Amino acid sequence: MTASEAQEEPEIRSTVTVEECIVAFVDIVAFRRLIRKAQCDTSVYELVHRALSDVMQVDPKVSRIGSVIGSDPSTVTAFSDCTVISRPADYIGPMRVMFDACRLATRLLKNGVFCRGGIAKGPLHHGEGVVFGWGMIKAYELESKCAIYPRIVIEDEIAEDVAKQCGGVEYAPAPIERGEDGLWHINVFRRFAEDATEKEHRVAAAAIDDHLTDSEQYDHRAKWQWAGIQLDKALEESRNT
Repeated sequence: MTASEAQEEPEIRSTVTVEECIVAFVDIVAFRRLIRKAQCDTSVYELVHRALSDVMQVDPKVSRIGSVIGSDPSTVTAFSDCTVISRPADYIGPMRVMFDACRLATRLLKNGVFCRGGIAKGPLHHGEGVVFGWGMIKAYELESKCAIYPRIVIEDEIAEDVAKQCGGVEYAPAPIERGEDGLWHINVFRRFAEDATEKEHRVAAAAIDDHLTDSEQYDHRAKWQWAGIQLDKALEESRNT
C-alpha cells in the first residue's frame, strides 16, 4: 500500500459510547437454592421481579435523610442472579448508585433474600441491554473476591468522596461504614432494621437460620453467622434509638 492510498482510507469511528461511571454489581446469595424453591412457590419470581422493577422507577430528588440523589432513574440491567446499576460519575452518581443498590438489597431482605455486591468507578458502556467495561469488572471483583458476606463493598475513593459531599457518613444516602477488615460497605441490615416491619424482621431471621441449618461447609456457616450477628446488632440499635 502506498502512502497516498493509506491517506485515502476512511477514518473508522466507534459508535459505542463509553464513559466514566459509578457501577454497582449486585448478586443474589444462594440463588440456586432460591430458584429451586420457586419450582414449588412461584411467588419467588414475583418477589425478584418487583425488587428489580422498583430500582428502575423514578424517585424523589432528595432521599429521606436529605442527600441529593437525582430524579431520573439509573441504568439497570438484570440477568439471572446478577444486577448491574450505573450512572455517570458526576456529583450525584455515587450517591444515587449507593441508594439504589441499598434499596434493592433491602427490598429483597424483607422477603428473606440476601445480596452481596461491589460498587466501583471506571469506564463503562451500559445501554440497550448491553453492559461491559472496566468499571463493571472492578465492581464484579469487589463482589466476588472482597465482599465475602452479604454486604455491598464500596471502593475507598467513592465512599470517602460521598462522606465529604454529605458532611459525614451519617448523612450518606445509604448506611455506609468501614468494616473490621478495613473495607467500606453498605450496611444493608441497618437500613432494613429501620424500614422493615416486625414480621419482616422475623422473616429475615428465619431465613438466616434456614441457611445455617443447610450449610455443611464451615465457610458457608461463617457467612450466615456473620449475617445473623449483623441483623441482631442492627435490630438492637434500631430499638434503642
